[in-house]
Amino acid sequence: MDQINQEPGKNEEENFRAHVDDINNIDKEFSDLQKLKMMNDGAEMQMNQSGAPDSHEMEQEEINNRSIFVGNVDYSTQPEELQSLFSECGIINRVTILVNKNTGHSKGYAYIEFADPSSVRTALSLSESFFKKRQIKVCLN
Repeated sequence: MDQINQEPGKNEEENFRAHVDDINNIDKEFSDLQKLKMMNDGAEMQMNQSGAPDSHEMEQEEINNRSIFVGNVDYSTQPEELQSLFSECGIINRVTILVNKNTGHSKGYAYIEFADPSSVRTALSLSESFFKKRQIKVCLN
């Protein structure tokens, strides 16, 4: 019987306010979680800044020391072709030709990771040489 005497739309207004309160509570919880994450990230950074790089950073640096960048690569080039060209420099772990993620077409450059850092010096000597009628650029990664 109380509902009959209430003004029309009052329940909708109460529901709306309840939803606004819920949203405000969720927003506050999210803000609190962001603060906790920032504090946690800061603690991790301090641990990593103790002078010793973490294992992932060391591994990435090691890979970079064994890798080269190859520019001006013909767009039709396949990884196997670059592997064949650079195999005279040393054992190759990986050949990566970068492609446009939307079209799948080559961007015209590649990265080659060797098994041994000494292979990089030999590979650098191929810079300015011609491959598929294009003068390639080879430089440190």
